[in-house]
Amino acid sequence: MGIVKNVLSGTVKGIGFLLYGIFKLSSFIIKLCAIVFLFVLQLFLILIHMGTPE
Repeated sequence: MGIVKNVLSGTVKGIGFLLYGIFKLSSFIIKLCAIVFLFVLQLFLILIHMGTPE
């Protein structure tokens, strides 16, 4: 019974750690995407502003 308990707790810990890692990574990716999106948006607005004749 002890071995089964250890394996189960180990599996649960592993899954938890994996989910935590995925969550951390996804939040980092979302932040990165947001930064890139804002940067591209600013460039796009600058280009439009420069492109339009005054």
